[in-house]
Order: sequence, then C-alpha cells, then structure tokens
Amino acid sequence: MKKVKNNKFIKPITLTNRNTLILLFSLFILFLFLYLNEKNEFPTQKNTGTKLGEYAPDFETEYLNGSRFALYDLRGTPVILNFWATWCPPCVREMPRLQKLYEENKNDVIVVGVNLGEDKETIEKFIKRLNITFPIVLDKEKKIEPYYNLLLKPTTYFIDENGIIVDKKYGELSSEDLNERAQKLLK
Repeated sequence: MKKVKNNKFIKPITLTNRNTLILLFSLFILFLFLYLNEKNEFPTQKNTGTKLGEYAPDFETEYLNGSRFALYDLRGTPVILNFWATWCPPCVREMPRLQKLYEENKNDVIVVGVNLGEDKETIEKFIKRLNITFPIVLDKEKKIEPYYNLLLKPTTYFIDENGIIVDKKYGELSSEDLNERAQKLLK
C-alpha cells in the first residue's frame, strides 16, 4: 500500500473551514433569494407593501370582458379594492353592500372586485344573479393574491388617489363599517 504524503496546499476540512463554507453557502443562498425576489412580475416602487401608508402593490390583469386592467391606471381617484370568491359566504353577503356604495359614489370612488381563481362562467352567473355592476377583474392563477397578504376572504383595501393604502379590512364589512371607511377615504 502506497503512503500519501501530506500536501501543504490541500488542507483537510476542519471545523473552522466547514463553518466558513457554511457561511459562504448561506450568503450565496441569501443573495440568490434577494436577487430573484427583485425580479417579481409586477412593477413596484419604493415603499410598496400592504401596510397603512405604503403604496398598494401594482398589478395588471384583465376584466371579465378580457380587456386590460392595471391598478396604476386608477391613480388620481380613490379605490376600494375587494378580494373575493363566489364560494365564500361572507363575500356573498358583502357584495350587495359594495354595489350600493358603488351606485351612490361612482363619481368619487372606484370599487373594484378581484375574483380569486375562478372561471369566467362562474363569476358571470354570480354577478348576474346579484346584479353587480361595479368592475370585476380576474386573478385566475392567484398571482396577485400573494402581494396583498390575503389572510381571509373577503379582504378589502382602501387606497387613496395617490395609490397609498389608507385602510384595510380582513373579513366581511358591515354596511356601517364600509360606509365609515369609504367616507374617510373620500375626505
């Protein structure tokens, strides 16, 4: 059996070298995560998020009729952005309240319903049955949902004319609560 000489250029891995390798690998993973996270699908600006006082995350999708929708295009007018689904009982109860608010304030505020992951036929039957006329947009593949931290359905964001979130509600809004929050938005 041949004896291997100790090579002074190749050191065995010691605990210190292993820790260095782990640190370097961790930093690489962190860099990779941060780099990939910056390559998100929707355009953003500084101070974008879902906290009060932050710019609402912009997104593009389509209306039920297939035409293009971009949240950014609504700048200049306050927006009530409601995330919902037809199978969600609180969403169903809330829809007529949003419709009434829309009818009473359509010149002052834009109400937009974002349906989460359902097909057009299901949505069209639902809005026809409830006589919903405010704009409905689609999040067919649930790509918008993660940007808005949707813990519950429905979730409603109140966004001022500059695109800044001034209020939000996880869960169903009563008529009184909806009207109170809308009035604060319109001041």
